[in-house]
Amino acid sequence: MPFQLEDRIAAPLAWGCVAITLATIFVILRFVSRGYILRVLGPTDWAIATSLIISLLFTVVTVFEINAGYGYHVWEVEPAQLEAFYKMLYFAVILYSLAIVATKVSILLLYLDVFSATAVRKATYAVLAAVAIWGTWTVFSSIFRCWPIYAFWHHEATENMCFPRIKWTVDNGIHITLDFIIFVLPLPVIRSMTLPVRQKLWLYFVFALGFLVCLVTAIRIYYSSRIVFSDSTWQATIAVILSFIELSLSIAIPCIITLKPLVDRVFPRLLARKGPRSHRFNFDGSPRDDESIYPPTISSPTQRLARRDLEMQEVRGK
Repeated sequence: MPFQLEDRIAAPLAWGCVAITLATIFVILRFVSRGYILRVLGPTDWAIATSLIISLLFTVVTVFEINAGYGYHVWEVEPAQLEAFYKMLYFAVILYSLAIVATKVSILLLYLDVFSATAVRKATYAVLAAVAIWGTWTVFSSIFRCWPIYAFWHHEATENMCFPRIKWTVDNGIHITLDFIIFVLPLPVIRSMTLPVRQKLWLYFVFALGFLVCLVTAIRIYYSSRIVFSDSTWQATIAVILSFIELSLSIAIPCIITLKPLVDRVFPRLLARKGPRSHRFNFDGSPRDDESIYPPTISSPTQRLARRDLEMQEVRGK
């Protein structure tokens, strides 16, 4: 069923609020899990927090776009209002690019924080370098999308003053390819882990959710390719909604990977290894701290062991 006019105004607002709220909740839970429980906050966490802040700004800017003409045909919008719309759209494109790049960097830093296998780390560094190159190009090409820059929001500008559409098609193709590689990268490692079946299936499920991001991205690319420059205020609505969903999932899904310590604290039996209780403790009564009991949560095993040793020294000192 096609959108009605009021739907094209209300739907982006609703989806934007729901998406940013969902992403915020998962980032908070991540910081509780890795910051409060494990105390291993690092660059990967600050990168995802940066992505959340940028996504919030993207949402705010999109609200201004809605006030400036989203949901109406171009010929129904006053020239001054239309210029304001394109100015907001200009900043929204830049913020979207920054948020996507920050999210990819956060996931790859998380892999480096967790996996110790040389082959996986080398592959992660290679993908991180590819993301850095692609991200730099994407952000700068968004800033200088048109030349002169003001041609982007000047109501008399034409598409000939900006990058051709094929450029954005190629960029989006690289974007979805990098997402696919990032979510496939850890699957062979998970397969080789000696984890309880329940925990291994959980990790597979979480990483499989990453392909949902790829699907949403593909659908957004399709709708974006159908936008006509001369009536973008009307036709871009669905693409905007899909952008909200894409950013939210890109932030929330990597956070789910880090929530095992919090799940263990709140629901201790949910992901626990089945078997005699004595198998999960050392002879002195302390919980075993091996990968069979505490698989990647994902936190740094080295930091976790170092922190436990420090705590034991403090206890002995007392």
